[in-house]
Amino acid sequence: MSARPPAKHPRRPASGWMVLAVVGVLVAVGLGAAGHRYRHLLEPAGAGGPTVFELRHGDPLPVVAERLRAAGLVRNARALRVRARQRDLDQKLQAGSYELNAGQSVDQILDILAAGKVVTRKITFPEGLTVAEAAARAEAAGICTAAEYRRLAENPREDSPGGRPRGAGLEGYLYPDTYHVALTAGAAELIALQTRQFEKVWGEFGGEHPPTRTRHEIVTLASLVEKEARHDDERARIAGVIVNRLRAGQRLELCSTVQYALGTHKERLLERDLRTPSPYNTYLHKGLPPGPICSPGRASLLAALQPAEHDDLFFVLGADGRHVFSRTFAEHRRAKAVAEKGRAAP
Repeated sequence: MSARPPAKHPRRPASGWMVLAVVGVLVAVGLGAAGHRYRHLLEPAGAGGPTVFELRHGDPLPVVAERLRAAGLVRNARALRVRARQRDLDQKLQAGSYELNAGQSVDQILDILAAGKVVTRKITFPEGLTVAEAAARAEAAGICTAAEYRRLAENPREDSPGGRPRGAGLEGYLYPDTYHVALTAGAAELIALQTRQFEKVWGEFGGEHPPTRTRHEIVTLASLVEKEARHDDERARIAGVIVNRLRAGQRLELCSTVQYALGTHKERLLERDLRTPSPYNTYLHKGLPPGPICSPGRASLLAALQPAEHDDLFFVLGADGRHVFSRTFAEHRRAKAVAEKGRAAP
């Protein structure tokens, strides 16, 4: 009797878990590759020097991301959008001018844009500058042309700061300080910063002034003090001299007003200079000049608001750089002679 051949068992189909395992491996590999590519897209786009990037107000994230990509600052716009949303920064990017470079990662760029670390130009206006002098500084700083600054300062569109006579420019109201302005800012933005700072400082004094004088007169008086004073402790006393002469109906006869009328600075004024025809020439006209002759600082504004009370009517700059004050013209002549002798000495 022959042996029976072994029975053949039917092949079993692959179990479901094996299929899932294979799929899982494939998915993991795919996710790993995608994750690796995503991390790569967040890395610096390359090398290069700094680039000024302007994030415009109102630009949505997709527009910002695409502009960054086009500028060569990021590898992929979509990757930046995803990363910004992951970090909850998509609604926190601030408008302004930024200095970025392709050597920064997406995270570094987002940190800068969200923190508002804008790049600015720094400009300092010392006390006592005229509009023309301030305009020259603005041009030297690369913010605007001197002509544009002067045009806007001499013909302001808005009645700010207030208290100025109709048609008056901003001479005296461009507060002297250090300002940081955006790279895209021009004359209008700079002047707005200066006038707002003036209003802020004026407000710190309580916005009060003697009932007999307008704010414009106070600022004009302060500008005279600014130009005449050499030391802070003399400012209130000089303001007092000006007030005393105004009360007495005497011409102020201040050389600083003649310099302003001339439109240029001279180390020594000549007799013919004192006859310069101008409403600002206080050798020819009584009272305050029509307006400020420079932008006064805090100390001069305070002196004009609170002039010292005394009987002095004259002052002259002594050889030591401090002013000598006198009540009578005779005293003034003697003080002037001493000062001239001291300056002439070796």
